[in-house]
Amino acid sequence: MSLPGTAVRVDVLEQQLQSALNTRSTFKHCTPTDASKTINNVHSVKLQVAWNQVDAVALPTNLSIHTAPDRVANGHHNGATENGSNNDSRALAALYNEKLFHEMVFYEKLQLCVPHAFVSLRNDNEMVLILEDAASSSLPAAQSLNMTQLTQVAEDLANLHSFCVSLLDPETKKKFAENGNMVRAANAMLFEIELKDAAEELQTEYPEHFPRLSHQIEKLFSSLDDVNYGYEAIEQLPQVLCHGNLSPTSLSFDATTGQLTAISGWDSIHYGNVVEDFVHLLLTSVSPQERRGQYGKLLKHYYYRLVENMSRAPKFSLQTLKEAFRKLLKFGALTTLTHFARELRHTADHDEKMQLIARCQAAFEDAIAIEKGTYESEDDDCFFIK
Repeated sequence: MSLPGTAVRVDVLEQQLQSALNTRSTFKHCTPTDASKTINNVHSVKLQVAWNQVDAVALPTNLSIHTAPDRVANGHHNGATENGSNNDSRALAALYNEKLFHEMVFYEKLQLCVPHAFVSLRNDNEMVLILEDAASSSLPAAQSLNMTQLTQVAEDLANLHSFCVSLLDPETKKKFAENGNMVRAANAMLFEIELKDAAEELQTEYPEHFPRLSHQIEKLFSSLDDVNYGYEAIEQLPQVLCHGNLSPTSLSFDATTGQLTAISGWDSIHYGNVVEDFVHLLLTSVSPQERRGQYGKLLKHYYYRLVENMSRAPKFSLQTLKEAFRKLLKFGALTTLTHFARELRHTADHDEKMQLIARCQAAFEDAIAIEKGTYESEDDDCFFIK
């Protein structure tokens, strides 16, 4: 028996987990859920596992299996290849970056709240990564994060970025960059189509809320240069590893303590701008009023955590960080549109829909205001803190 959409056999999966977890327990039940998805052509299948044997209490019961075709024997970029189809190359590059990231977290003992990676393997021409399914306890898409939750995420990003700036070895950085560039090039070919499709869907389903969306997109997007700048270095800001899709659905918090327990969904990890994840996080995770009033406080908390981690000030000021955040709002509005369209499609509650719509509307309004030079933020009083 193979998992849906893959060539991964359940008995092979069981053997690999037995070895990784040092157990003789076998699967009592192994049930795929209906939460499978495909990002960057990497297919992921969610599993609920019931184990036999007495030590099953300590064994993971929610798994996420990520697979990508591995059709070429002589690849490069630690597994990614220019041969084969664009989709296969993109999938393999994306999955190798995800694998490389989890290995880096484990071997470097980084203080990051990420799902545990159990094992990676090749199986019948597929690359397979087996992870803890932390997303099974993630927040709803319309959840509004409070400042305590946001600062915990910012601290994790500071831990990752300080490692990238100070300690990540050049060879590993090169692998991340090469695979990420391959994924980005493949995605660029689809971006304009996906942007148009998302806009048409929102205008058709919610015409009273998005009557001018196409016009707004025309003001912000004329070519891929209007998106690509968001991935490049801005002034003195370094390029670092970015999650790429940070939103409530990739965050899990302990229901009792409120502590961040996992940032999941690293299947779009790449080298990008230091504020990229903050733009995605704040556009998707808080109300427009909270974002406008709190982004400076969040970036300030991140900045001083970075200083603490590095035992020195970085080569950029807090002012530069805040200015970059504003510059990337156009990038954020365009790149989160498909996120909002997808989450609205899967959200049934009316109030939650209205929250998602308000965040999407405000992203475009603020981005256009910045382009015109008329943007006024409630955070302007602390905008020029050095």
